Amino acid sequence: MTQIKIGKAIKALSNEINRYVSSHINSDNTEQYTMIQFLFMDYIGRFSATTSVFQRDLESEFNIRRSTATGILQVLEKNKLIDRQTSKQDARLKEIILTTEGQAVFKDRRRELDTIDKHLIEGVSLHDLKTFYAVMDQIYLNIGCREEKTTKGVMNSD
Repeated sequence: MTQIKIGKAIKALSNEINRYVSSHINSDNTEQYTMIQFLFMDYIGRFSATTSVFQRDLESEFNIRRSTATGILQVLEKNKLIDRQTSKQDARLKEIILTTEGQAVFKDRRRELDTIDKHLIEGVSLHDLKTFYAVMDQIYLNIGCREEKTTKGVMNSD
């Protein structure tokens, strides 16, 4: 039996999904965004209306280091897509909000991302999708991630 290199397979699939999503959300030849930049805008757009969004929330949601999040946020801020404002609850923290331009990009590209998500799972049964998430959860745990970093809740998220 051939040994399956699961890490390599996951990385290759991740790269292909990133390319696919980037090509589709940037297909109109307007401003070009990386997938992670768009996902940041998406997260901020979905949650900032009901709760304060801080850099640490993005770091946790996307499982990235502070320096990576800082770099992404700096680009979004430079492009006038987000703004950082001093938190009313804690002056040490900067709340992240979408600018008017960022809101327009979020609303426009959000529909595209929903369509892409549906396309990615075309032909995949609910049973297979649940199995896929269960395997991902086990891999997360095998590499020492805490349970909150697993896919629990993904099937119920918007």
